[in-house]
Amino acid sequence: MKQLLKLSALMVAGLFIQAAYAEGGCPPGYYPTNPSGAGSAQGCYPIYNNNASSSTPYSPPVKWADRWGAIVIGWHPNTDGIVGKSSNMKSKAEAETAAMNDCKSQGGGDTCYIAFAYRNQCAALAVGATHGSATAGDYTIDKAKQRAIETCATAGGKNCRAIYSVCSMPVQIQ
Repeated sequence: MKQLLKLSALMVAGLFIQAAYAEGGCPPGYYPTNPSGAGSAQGCYPIYNNNASSSTPYSPPVKWADRWGAIVIGWHPNTDGIVGKSSNMKSKAEAETAAMNDCKSQGGGDTCYIAFAYRNQCAALAVGATHGSATAGDYTIDKAKQRAIETCATAGGKNCRAIYSVCSMPVQIQ
């Protein structure tokens, strides 16, 4: 009978452990978004916690604003490559323009291209020692770096390493 109770307790605990992964990999206090449009990066939004024990009868909902970033890659003689970057921008267009201007200001000119645009998440760029590069996004910098390194290696990169990473998380506006 004791063994049956222990087994039941473990099964119930297993249900709670599974529930911990229901947030789709977002950091604590955030939930995953479903972006609109193909090519959009998935992101995270903060979870609004309406405290029912508050002394005020009504709390207005918290409003969040998206934040975007972009990574642009270019080339110039006598360099190993150029990385244009932007983060914490209010729109995708603003992020892409800022990153493109950053690449061009470093001499990338017409070789600059948008490698990755992301919303409400972290992003990383990994390059290989001999070949290959990759960008990836995820809910933490460590996960974004890991995904970028793995993708770089899959693309044929040798000794891939993350050379850039940043987060652009939503900001509370109300």
